[in-house]
Amino acid sequence: MSKKLFALSTQYLKKAMPLMIQYQIPTTPTNYALWYHYVSDNNSELKKQLDNKIATHGTCTPSASEELYQQHIMGSREQELKQLRDDLSTMTNDLSSSLHDTINDANEFDRMLNKCFNELSAVDNDGFSVERTLTTVRELVKESHDVRSSTRHFKSQLNDAQKEIAQLREALIETQHDAMYDSLTGLLNRRIFDKEIATFCTNPSLNRHFSILIIDIDNFKKFNDEFGHQLGDQVLRAVAKRLADSCKEGEQAFRYGGEEFVLLLPKKTFTVARQNAESIRRAIERLSIRDKRSGQVIDNITVSIGVAENAPRDTVQLLLDRADHQLYEAKRLGRNRVMPLPR
Repeated sequence: MSKKLFALSTQYLKKAMPLMIQYQIPTTPTNYALWYHYVSDNNSELKKQLDNKIATHGTCTPSASEELYQQHIMGSREQELKQLRDDLSTMTNDLSSSLHDTINDANEFDRMLNKCFNELSAVDNDGFSVERTLTTVRELVKESHDVRSSTRHFKSQLNDAQKEIAQLREALIETQHDAMYDSLTGLLNRRIFDKEIATFCTNPSLNRHFSILIIDIDNFKKFNDEFGHQLGDQVLRAVAKRLADSCKEGEQAFRYGGEEFVLLLPKKTFTVARQNAESIRRAIERLSIRDKRSGQVIDNITVSIGVAENAPRDTVQLLLDRADHQLYEAKRLGRNRVMPLPR
């Protein structure tokens, strides 16, 4: 590394560290890389998206950091990179072997060419017979066929390798997405929620005001039992879409498990969170789904919702327990409602 480049790198790190401290960003290699690129001003789209995250949440949450890192810097997780390196290593070894064979064939062909040309040049001097001349030509033709076959094989392998690299790239993108998102509903998954809620509960810049909603589809087992799992999946996707559509001011929707979902609402007090929950409940109540096999229309989809706002010294478990208790109360009182009641 040149002295100029080293000085520039040091300058970027000196800019990045205070920002990471200011926004309570954990000092992980991923976050170092993310903020290093941020202060370098070499990626305007990354800077714009990171600024938006800070403006919305007051920090860059773990899921946002991971997503930005994958999108703008690395593009894959460490395990996926290892697998990719292994696959590419195998591929290059095969190509190297074929290239080695092709070079050997080409060298042999070059040797044969020199030999044949020397023999043909000697025709005038030594008076080669027609038969010997034809033999020399036949050897030349045979060698040219062999080297042509070898180069064709290598070209075919190169084409196959190009296709395989494209497939690996697509698979890698899909794997990255699956690591963060639920495959059925397209919402963020439980693993990401666990990271996000832990950050919100421990980060002073986030935990001044935020709320969560735990949402459970009422009588979901009935849809599966009466209409089959395919229709049950349709219901899950439809509810998930309504939840995703409600996320307009930095809210995040997660599939928590089964027919249960969670919404994380940054900077939202209990009153605002409960209003959002009531809007979501009404939006889902208006859902209408047609069973593709029977043609029957399902229009009795409802949800029960428990609301909780964070409190001083809350742990993740305490907050979730309060929201879960309110969800249980909503179920106990007849479902299709938001609890607790307005203050």
